[in-house]
Amino acid sequence: MPARRERDADPLLRIAVAPLHGDHGDVLRANFRAQVTERLARRLPGPDAGLRAELAIGALVGLGVMYGIPRGPHLRAAAVDDITDRCAPAVQAQLTP
Repeated sequence: MPARRERDADPLLRIAVAPLHGDHGDVLRANFRAQVTERLARRLPGPDAGLRAELAIGALVGLGVMYGIPRGPHLRAAAVDDITDRCAPAVQAQLTP
């Protein structure tokens, strides 16, 4: 059974360390795929929806990880509009066929 601290951890952190938790990690990964990537893929028009969903989510999760886990000082100091201007085109490229 996971420690209370792990259960209360940021969901991104729990997914990032899921490979370290055996069967519990399998459940976390399956839930993430079903609730996030597969759900997004079903909403995307055009070819390769599954791949594009995974790439878009990967970009957003990576941003979330950098913001939350190492607490990147440059990222945290940047204006939200600047982050959006820099990251949105890469995510949008995956969402639009």
